[in-house]
Amino acid sequence: MKRFLSVRLPNWPMQLLQRESVNDSQERLALALHSPYEIAAEVGGVTAAALRRVRESCPAARHGPVLVAINAVAWEQGLRPGMPLEEARSLVRSRPSSGSAGPSLRREAGRLEIAEWDPAEDRQQLRQVAELIRQFAPIVAFDEEPICETLLLDITGCAVLFGGERQLASGLYEVLQGRGFRAVVGIAGRICIARALSHAAASSRAVADAGAVDLSGPIRILEGESVEQIPAGISLRSGRLPAADCQLLEQLGIRDLRRALALPADELPSRLSGAAVTRLQQFHGRAVEHLEPIPELNPVQAVWEGEYAAAGLRDMHWILQQLSQEISAQLRERRQMCTVLEVRIRTEEGGSVTYETALVRAEDSAQTLGEVLTLRLDYLVQSERLRQERAAGMQPGGRRGHSPGECEVAESSVAPEAGRIPAADVASAAAFAGSDQPELRPVEFSELECVPVQQVRISTNSVPIPAHRQRDLFGSEESFEVAEDLAGLVTRLTGRLGPAAVQRFVELDDVRPEFSLQGRPVAEDADAAGQAARILAELSTPVEATVDSRPPDAAEFCRSTRPLRLLSEPLDVTESLQGGGRNSVQPVLRAFGTSWSIVDRTGPERIQTAWWSDCPCARDYYRLLAACGSRLWVYRELDSDRWYLHGFFD
Repeated sequence: MKRFLSVRLPNWPMQLLQRESVNDSQERLALALHSPYEIAAEVGGVTAAALRRVRESCPAARHGPVLVAINAVAWEQGLRPGMPLEEARSLVRSRPSSGSAGPSLRREAGRLEIAEWDPAEDRQQLRQVAELIRQFAPIVAFDEEPICETLLLDITGCAVLFGGERQLASGLYEVLQGRGFRAVVGIAGRICIARALSHAAASSRAVADAGAVDLSGPIRILEGESVEQIPAGISLRSGRLPAADCQLLEQLGIRDLRRALALPADELPSRLSGAAVTRLQQFHGRAVEHLEPIPELNPVQAVWEGEYAAAGLRDMHWILQQLSQEISAQLRERRQMCTVLEVRIRTEEGGSVTYETALVRAEDSAQTLGEVLTLRLDYLVQSERLRQERAAGMQPGGRRGHSPGECEVAESSVAPEAGRIPAADVASAAAFAGSDQPELRPVEFSELECVPVQQVRISTNSVPIPAHRQRDLFGSEESFEVAEDLAGLVTRLTGRLGPAAVQRFVELDDVRPEFSLQGRPVAEDADAAGQAARILAELSTPVEATVDSRPPDAAEFCRSTRPLRLLSEPLDVTESLQGGGRNSVQPVLRAFGTSWSIVDRTGPERIQTAWWSDCPCARDYYRLLAACGSRLWVYRELDSDRWYLHGFFD
C-alpha cells in the first residue's frame, strides 16, 4: 500500500525573513511581505508561476501589490494576507516609528517593516530543506501552491527502516525543529489527504470518530485510505480546491472538506470547475496524483572519461567495476544504500545509450553493484545481437553491422588509472544533457562491442541503511544468511535475464486450478525495502508441516489436494483411455508417449464455479494411482463428457 508524507512549514516566507533579520527588537516588530508591483518582462519560471497563482487566489492582487505573509505582531495590528499594500500602510501610518531597520528591510511608519516577496528564493531555500530530509525518503517533491511551503515525500516501504511511521515522522520533525523551523507533518495513503492533514488548523477538540486523526499535535497520521476517516474541521482550502469553488461551496453552507467529499459525484461536474472535480476524485482514489521528484543537489554518481577511448566489452567491464567502487565509497560515506542504478554511455562518434538496472534490496557493496551492471550489459548486448540476427535471417553467432577488421580494436586499450574523474570533480564534469553538448544520436547495444566509448556515467538513487536486525535469543541466524544469499542470487539473475524472468508464485482466491496461482516478478514486488525483506524471508523460510484440528475451508482444501506439476494446457486423453464404462476412470492412460496402468483412484472432487465469467468451470476431478507409483490428476468435463489430464503429483 502506498504511503505519503506531507511536511508543511507554516508561513515559510516569514520564517525565512525572521531568520535573516538582525534587528534586536524583532520580537515586537510587525513584519510583512508584499507581492511585486508588476511582473517584469524578463521574469519567468517559478516567480511568474507563483505570482500568477497569488492573483488567482486573491482578487485584490490583480490591481496592485498585496500582503502575502505577515507575522503574529502584524496580525494583532489588523493586517491580513491578501490585504492591499496601501491599505496596510494606512492602518499603521499614524503610529510613531523608532529604531533602525535591518539592511534587507525597509522601515515603514508605525513599527511595520515591509519587504518584497521573492518566491524564487523561497523555493530555493525550501529545496535546501528537501535535501535535509531526503534521508527519510528518496523521493521528495514540491507542492505546487501560491506560496510554496510544503514538501511531499513518498515513504512507501521506508517506515520499517525507522521502526514505524510515527518514529519516521518524529525523526523528521526533530530534524527540522533542531534547525529552528516550525513544521506540521501529515501521513496518509494518498497525497491529497496527507497534504490536507498537514494544512489543517490545529484543534484541541478530540475527534470522536473511530480511526480518525487528532489534529491537536504537529504529527497527524491516517492509517487507512478511506475518506470517511478524514477528521472533521478541515477547511476546503486545506484540500487545495480552487478559490472560486471554495467560495461557491461556502455560500452553500459547506465549509468542511469532509462534507464536500460526501457530495454526490454525479452532480459535481455541473456545479464545480474541472480542477475541483479532479481534486475531489483524487481524495476518493478515482484519479491518480503524481509526484515530480526534486533532483538531488549532490547526487551519488561517478564518471569515467579517458584520454584514450575504451573499446569492447572487456574495457566496459573494467570501467563499470571501477565506477562501482566509487559509487560504493560515496554511499558508505553518506551512510546510504541504493536500489536503482542508471548507466549512460557516450561513444566517440557522438552516440549515446542508457540502461537501468534495479536491485532486489538496497545494496552498497561494490562487488554486487559491479556484477549487476556487467551482467545487465552483457544481457542487453546479446539480446540485441540475437534480435538483429533473427531479423537478418542469420544463424546465431554471426556478425552483423561491422566488418571483422573493425572489431580488432576490441582488445583492452584502457590504462589502469586512465581517465577516472574523482568523485569531488564529478559535478564539474561534462554532462550528457548539458546546454553546450551537441545532441547525441541513439546507438544499439550491440555496437558497444566495436564502437569506441568516450564517457561512462553511473548515477543512482539513495535510500537509508535498513535498521540492524535483532538477534533471535533462542534461534540461529541461518535463515537471515539464507535470505541474504537469496537476495544476491535474485539480484544477479534479474540483472542478467531481466526483471520479468525471475518470478515467484503467489496464491489467489480462486478454486479453479489454472487461476489459483500467479507469477509475479520478484524485483517489481520488492521495490520497497520492507517488501523486499518480507518477500526474501518468505522465500528462504522452509514450510513446516503443522497439525491443525480446524476443518479447512474450500480454498484451503483445494490447495492441499492440488498436484505439484500442473500442465499449462489440459491434455485431452479421452481417446487414449482404454476399457471401463462410460462414467468410470479407465485402467490404462496414455499420454506423452508413456502408458500408465491405473490400479486405484479417488474422487470425484467437483469444481463448478465461474459460470458468470468467460472461463466457466464444471468438472469432476480424480486422483489416479499407477502401478509404477506415479500419481496423476485427471478430470471429466461435465458439459462435453470428455477426459483431460491436468497434472502430476510427483
